[in-house]
Amino acid sequence: MGTTTRPRLWAGLLLGLWGCGGGAIEEPVGAGTPGAAPSAIAPSSGGAAVGPDAPSGGDDVRALLVDAVAPHLCEAMRGSFIGLPGEGGSAGVAAGSDPTAGRWWIRTCESRVDGDRLSLSITGTGWTWVDRESMGFRIRQYLRFDARAAFTAAMDVGYDRSSRVATVWMRPGPDVTAAVEPRGLVRAEATNVVSGILGGLLALGGASPSERAQQQVADEGSATLRARFATGFTVTFSMASEQMDFMVGALGRGEVPVRPYPPEAGVVWSINQRLSVWPGGLDVLGPLADGRGPQALDLGLEEGEGVVVDALCADTFGRYYDQSLQGGTAAPPVGVRVTELAAAGQSTRAQLPSLGCPTLLLVTPRPSAVLPVRLRVRVAPGTVARAEAASAPRAGAS
Repeated sequence: MGTTTRPRLWAGLLLGLWGCGGGAIEEPVGAGTPGAAPSAIAPSSGGAAVGPDAPSGGDDVRALLVDAVAPHLCEAMRGSFIGLPGEGGSAGVAAGSDPTAGRWWIRTCESRVDGDRLSLSITGTGWTWVDRESMGFRIRQYLRFDARAAFTAAMDVGYDRSSRVATVWMRPGPDVTAAVEPRGLVRAEATNVVSGILGGLLALGGASPSERAQQQVADEGSATLRARFATGFTVTFSMASEQMDFMVGALGRGEVPVRPYPPEAGVVWSINQRLSVWPGGLDVLGPLADGRGPQALDLGLEEGEGVVVDALCADTFGRYYDQSLQGGTAAPPVGVRVTELAAAGQSTRAQLPSLGCPTLLLVTPRPSAVLPVRLRVRVAPGTVARAEAASAPRAGAS
């Protein structure tokens, strides 16, 4: 472990609440109890407790965390792309390996100190894959949405000596509010003749199946977002590996999320996720801060007919996406080709270009793909050996 680790620890933990990569919004779990608050998690052997029953000084530590986080949290959050899980995901630490099915792009953020608690309000836009059938109608499409959430939260800190893992918990109170509003058309298609007739009758009555589906999506999306945020957030820092991680939900003291790329000596990643992308869709990772030295991308295609990864400036993607929200039909912007894989089972390592701007990685299935792709990605500091880079697939190769 480097000699600068301990001075960096608390600043890294605090800024990592939202800024570190790898953490999708997952179904959380406490110590054996889904959604358990950190205050209910018993300290593991050797753990130093900081919570409602902690000795004198615990309140001061919590107040220090809130005062330190408030000025920096929104700076780290704005412009970030938070992964959204698909349906039927894992619980607890295993959720760290679940594939994402979309992104929530945080566009605005306000934070302040409210007594001894942190008050946070965020809004953004995004997209997620929906595949659901009910009452003879099926929705199968990427759904764009606007979302907002607000809450106040207390903060606690703990350390597990046996695992050498420090943990910061952010525990929202009962005042969590959240709303999801679909953007664009929700297409509810009849799956048989009877449901087709029913759809026609509903339309005559003033509410088509698609309109009803849109309202249902809004109601369910808002309820899901509220429920996920109410479980809180966990930031972990391994003293042994210097790896920081983040996930939505309450992990037990000393627990860290399981990621698609397992721990590797000397590798401290900024992104470590599994993604699912459907034909015609895209995924976005980042932004990656420029000026931190060489960075490399590890990529493994687990399912699908091929995937392409490009790098582009965040501003370029922002202009494209804002135009698409207004009904534009422009193709996704063309970036600098990083790498591509042509078949499931392939993997590669590629050097990330330095674009001189906050950089995003744009992940898309190959244009001819008819099946979704599932892949794992990792971004970490480092260089790619010349021979290794030469063996990576060329841009445009079939």
